[in-house]
Amino acid sequence: MVNVEKLPYSVWRTSKGYIIFSHLTGGWVHVSPKIYRKFVYEKWTKGMIEKFFWRGIIKVNGKTRPVALRKYEFEPTLIEIEITRNCTLRCKYCYASAGERKVMKKETLEKLAELISKLPSKRIGIQPSGGEPLMEWEKIKWLIDRIHVLKKDLKELKVNIETNGTLVSPKIAKELKEYDVKIGVSIDGRENEHNVARIFPDGKGSYKYVVRAIENLRNAGYTWISSITTFHRFNIHDPEGILRHLWLDLGISASRFNYAIFMGRIQNYREFYISPKEFLEAKKRIFLEAYRLKKRGVKSRLLDEYFDNLTRMYDKNICLSRGCRAGIRMFFIDVNGDIYPCTRLQIPFLKLGSVFSITDLSQCYERFISLPLRSSATLQWCGDCPWKFFCEGGCPGESLHFYGTPYYPSPFCGFIKEYYKFLLNFIIKHYNEPELLDITF
Repeated sequence: MVNVEKLPYSVWRTSKGYIIFSHLTGGWVHVSPKIYRKFVYEKWTKGMIEKFFWRGIIKVNGKTRPVALRKYEFEPTLIEIEITRNCTLRCKYCYASAGERKVMKKETLEKLAELISKLPSKRIGIQPSGGEPLMEWEKIKWLIDRIHVLKKDLKELKVNIETNGTLVSPKIAKELKEYDVKIGVSIDGRENEHNVARIFPDGKGSYKYVVRAIENLRNAGYTWISSITTFHRFNIHDPEGILRHLWLDLGISASRFNYAIFMGRIQNYREFYISPKEFLEAKKRIFLEAYRLKKRGVKSRLLDEYFDNLTRMYDKNICLSRGCRAGIRMFFIDVNGDIYPCTRLQIPFLKLGSVFSITDLSQCYERFISLPLRSSATLQWCGDCPWKFFCEGGCPGESLHFYGTPYYPSPFCGFIKEYYKFLLNFIIKHYNEPELLDITF
């Protein structure tokens, strides 16, 4: 005999049925009016039981499947590598305070390649970062080639680089394409919006160089070019205009919009910092503009991890898939070869080892999981918030640099709650337009 018990839930009406949202698991499901009536009156069928249990809506024989179940298995799929701390620019909100003339040494790269070759996954990703990673493009090429030599069972090596665009010459663009590097170009809007923060050491703006980089990449055969835009005090006034510029004027394939975190150089330029409320309004406006453009037939995509997290309900994004996965699915290697959970968590307490002191990255994982647990269950402020299963307290790096400790909810907690509510209401309103809901892919 199967004993079925409904968990506490809320219901939203849609044009085609109902969304049932669990207060205890963060799971939700859309059902037809007929299935909803059966759910209300507990007229269970085998298929309903399986579906509702899988989506975390019911308890079966005393057991619940928490959709947001946090996994702690050692499964690193991304290694971020601080190939250099040097940079061609001096962006006023740079979290890394880039500009220091320091690069990763060849012996450090060799040790790192050996560690990567021992990872259990046959499909892994690396993200050379900085600073401006393309200042050390020759070393990046060497590392890529070396990993292919050492890792005999490698089936796929994904290489992602986020660049400020100043060094993407026709020659480098061609080589990036030959090495199958996925490229994201940092651009903060139109020329006046971009140049206010993204400047050379002499104060000159970099916008024209970024536009030239996009042209060189396209001429080299790139059909997919993504952009990363950081919102700050001086470019947040017209987010719709920025999106139209990226998609319609520059032909960008996919765009991501972040905020300047309170880390690094922005502490000397505090006037650039924006509040969570300001970021919330900008994100809403960007999302709705992306929807309108998609409705007009524009093929570009909005890379909105929050929407992805809400609609896909599985562990896809390392930062936002229902809790931070730093130290579990990713590691950050600084220019000296020291290992941390991620680039935002570079403090002595969270140093997990060095490429020179370990023989396997699993040793860093074992050190990481021995640290005090940070999750919605241990953060008393999360309480009975239904969204805690989607964020698990938010980014610990944000908490670290804003409050001085990672063991505190994100300063963007209010943004997370309100933006998820906005997205869910959007889904309810537009559930009969599935092709337009697919704006993140």
